[in-house]
Amino acid sequence: LLLTRIIGVDPEDATLDWIGMSVEAKFRRLSKLKPTDVYFVPKE
Repeated sequence: LLLTRIIGVDPEDATLDWIGMSVEAKFRRLSKLKPTDVYFVPKE
Protein backbone atom coordinates (compact mmCIF):
# COMPACT_ATOMS: atom_id res chain seq x y z
CA LEU A 1 0.00 0.00 0.00
CA LEU A 2 1.42 3.33 -1.04
CA LEU A 3 -0.19 6.48 0.28
CA THR A 4 0.77 9.53 -1.75
CA ARG A 5 -0.51 12.90 -2.77
CA ILE A 6 -2.01 12.74 -6.25
CA ILE A 7 -2.99 16.09 -7.70
CA GLY A 8 -5.39 16.46 -10.63
CA VAL A 9 -7.83 13.62 -9.94
CA ASP A 10 -11.21 13.83 -8.22
CA PRO A 11 -11.41 11.57 -5.14
CA GLU A 12 -15.19 11.35 -5.61
CA ASP A 13 -14.65 9.62 -8.98
CA ALA A 14 -12.22 6.93 -7.78
CA THR A 15 -12.12 3.81 -9.96
CA LEU A 16 -10.01 0.70 -10.28
CA ASP A 17 -8.43 2.34 -13.35
CA TRP A 18 -6.28 4.35 -10.94
CA ILE A 19 -4.35 1.19 -10.04
CA GLY A 20 -1.22 1.15 -12.16
CA MET A 21 -1.82 4.69 -13.48
CA SER A 22 1.31 6.34 -14.86
CA VAL A 23 2.26 9.30 -12.69
CA GLU A 24 5.02 11.87 -12.67
CA ALA A 25 6.71 13.12 -9.50
CA LYS A 26 6.81 16.85 -8.82
CA PHE A 27 8.63 18.61 -6.01
CA ARG A 28 7.42 21.58 -4.03
CA ARG A 29 9.35 24.77 -4.37
CA LEU A 30 11.56 25.55 -1.38
CA SER A 31 11.48 21.90 -0.31
CA LYS A 32 13.23 20.74 2.84
CA LEU A 33 13.58 17.08 1.76
CA LYS A 34 10.60 15.83 3.76
CA PRO A 35 8.16 13.16 2.54
CA THR A 36 5.50 15.86 2.07
CA ASP A 37 7.70 17.76 -0.40
CA VAL A 38 6.82 15.43 -3.27
CA TYR A 39 3.46 14.99 -4.98
CA PHE A 40 2.35 13.16 -8.09
CA VAL A 41 0.36 14.18 -11.15
CA PRO A 42 -1.06 11.84 -13.81
CA LYS A 43 1.19 11.48 -16.86
CA GLU A 44 -0.37 12.63 -20.08
